[in-house]
Amino acid sequence: MQHFSVMRKVYLMEAGDMMYDFYTAIFEKMRLKESWSDVSFLNICLQGALQHCLSDDLAASLFVDVDETQGNSLKALRIRYNVRFPVNIVINTDSVDTYSQTFAFLMQIKYAKYSIDTLSFSELAERSCDHNSALVHRMHMLRMRLMHFINGLHQYIMTRILHSTAMEFQRDVQSARDLQDVLVSHQRYLTRIHDRCLLHQRAQFIHQIVIKILNMALVFAGSWQQGITTVSLKSLKSLEEEFSKCLQFLSSFLNNYMKRGSFPHLESFAFGLFN
Repeated sequence: MQHFSVMRKVYLMEAGDMMYDFYTAIFEKMRLKESWSDVSFLNICLQGALQHCLSDDLAASLFVDVDETQGNSLKALRIRYNVRFPVNIVINTDSVDTYSQTFAFLMQIKYAKYSIDTLSFSELAERSCDHNSALVHRMHMLRMRLMHFINGLHQYIMTRILHSTAMEFQRDVQSARDLQDVLVSHQRYLTRIHDRCLLHQRAQFIHQIVIKILNMALVFAGSWQQGITTVSLKSLKSLEEEFSKCLQFLSSFLNNYMKRGSFPHLESFAFGLFN
């Protein structure tokens, strides 16, 4: 059970306070336009985050590497877990791949959330004057809309999906009679996570829209940090319209999925976002 706990705490960020120290160190580097992909820096950050929550031997089994083919994207970040026999019968290469895909998606969500949450009023309005006060107001309004979407998405994934699915898996493992039962329960758990985190092929379009909105949040945060004098009404209006269009597409697709009975768990996601 301790190895399953490690996967949930680290890859699925169940230990929020522990992983917060890890990913915010990376996000702050990115915010300051500094290089963040140095493997030594990443491993120091990871071990520093793990030391208070995991035993020394478990922490030593975890390390970070970077997939250089992914460029400067967060998708390049890989956490490796050195799992030995017989644990690797259950936590095998395929299962670690699913955990890693989920981790990458969570990092994208958390980076967008961090970027929007940490914006300060002084950054935007430091050089503002009366004639652009309306523009400042529109920036504040769009920030609130982006924040509402990202916080809703974050809460849905972390609580409605990951936490509740983990509880189901824990009950299944506790009632398992043999190794085969554990294997079946673990695979079912990973399939649920993969599907419910919008990583399944059937949910690809929804996933793409979500990623597009997360990227919009990063563009918006960059404009905010440069100050209101660098923001044009045309570019802001374009971002507002694109965001509204994405929400309309997302609402339409979610309604269609729910009417057909596909992905019933998305109902709470849709309700939280559009009500």
